Amino acid sequence: MSAVFLSFASLAGYFLFLLRVTSWPNAFLPFFTVSTLMCLLYASAMSGLLKPGAYCLTALGLAAGAAGAYFSRNRLKEYFGRLLEPGTAIFIFLSILLWAAYRGVQYSAWDEFSHWGLAIKEIFTRNSLIPANSALACKDYPPATALFQYY
Repeated sequence: MSAVFLSFASLAGYFLFLLRVTSWPNAFLPFFTVSTLMCLLYASAMSGLLKPGAYCLTALGLAAGAAGAYFSRNRLKEYFGRLLEPGTAIFIFLSILLWAAYRGVQYSAWDEFSHWGLAIKEIFTRNSLIPANSALACKDYPPATALFQYY
């Protein structure tokens, strides 16, 4: 449970930091943050440092949120209020809702057994990308969603 909280807090930290240092629309922040995290996790996995990379990215997100809040300390209410604008708020709400709805769900369809479930299981077990000798059915699929679940 605490790992899930840290992941959400880290994502919120990235959002808050980007709100502080950019003039991008709030609705763009979840897309940019998640895409960037998946690319950085892939790069760290390719270098054999997936677990340390995930820990560093989580810590960086927490630190970025704290830094953004510190530098906006005179306007904290306005700063955190921007996080609750529609685009970002909907992303955070739906993420929490989907996590709560699908927590503990077991595999039930063929593709979950042959690819999606097995891919994340192997990444969690090995703390690395899926090897060539894996039993995974579709090894050529990009591991982006599995890496984001690892985060």
